[in-house]
Amino acid sequence: MNWEAKHPDTKLELVDWYCYDEDLPDDLDVFVFDGIYLTEYLEKGYLLPIPEEAE
Repeated sequence: MNWEAKHPDTKLELVDWYCYDEDLPDDLDVFVFDGIYLTEYLEKGYLLPIPEEAE
């Protein structure tokens, strides 16, 4: 099922973010990043677990 069908009231906005030389934007909820920064992002609290019941 696509995003719009499952979440019609929640807009999905794709943002081009170059993680190597740009700071993390404050308004991102979900993003893909290079795993090299995983420890730093965990330590700063930027990453949250996805609950098992979430689809």
